[in-house]
Amino acid sequence: MLTYGIGGWQMEEDCTVSVAEGDHRNKGRRTFSQGPNPTVDDLLTVTLLTIVISGGQFKADCLKWWHKTVSLVKFLGCHNESRISEAVNQLNSPLEAEEELRRAFWLVYALDRHLALSHNRPLHIPDAECRVLTPLNEELWQGLDTVSMESIPSRTVKPPTTISGPG
Repeated sequence: MLTYGIGGWQMEEDCTVSVAEGDHRNKGRRTFSQGPNPTVDDLLTVTLLTIVISGGQFKADCLKWWHKTVSLVKFLGCHNESRISEAVNQLNSPLEAEEELRRAFWLVYALDRHLALSHNRPLHIPDAECRVLTPLNEELWQGLDTVSMESIPSRTVKPPTTISGPG
């Protein structure tokens, strides 16, 4: 289970056991069995950290943040349209929340391709796992609260472009 503890998001199994109370150096991190649920804001924060670190002096350090980003995408179910719909059913404006998750996913998807090429690594999000509608165009996105459902164009549930071949 993914939990939020001191030091950030971590798997509950990663929690270390604290030793003697007087020894604060080796004290383990505390995890919460019922912690806060990660949101699209958390996903965007970790994604931005990945981008900023990848442009810095220690480029390889971005891979650690990249793994956390991909883990959050899969935990939130952003790579699957049916999981996106389930996640936002209880919200007041599900259309906006769904589109926000889709846009966050496609940002992560594009960054995955960029980092795979930059670091000569395999993709973390293969095309076969992408079952998300393409994002709305910018004009519709900016006026989403005034747009009727009928004016939203049909979209595909796959990456908008397929690149194949050695060059």
